[in-house]
Amino acid sequence: MPIVDFLIVAACIFAMLKFLAHFKKTTNYQLDQEEPKKNDTVVLLEEIRDLLKKIDKVN
Repeated sequence: MPIVDFLIVAACIFAMLKFLAHFKKTTNYQLDQEEPKKNDTVVLLEEIRDLLKKIDKVN
């Protein structure tokens, strides 16, 4: 009987670890999919850079 109890506990622990590994993988995948927000300063500097490139092409 102790062997059966051990096998049941081992199966439960194995299933829990598999579930946690799957949950961690999907959570990391979702985090990788999110695009980081740009700082307002960075956005402004990129706009200035683009405008300067546009002016340079005209001249």
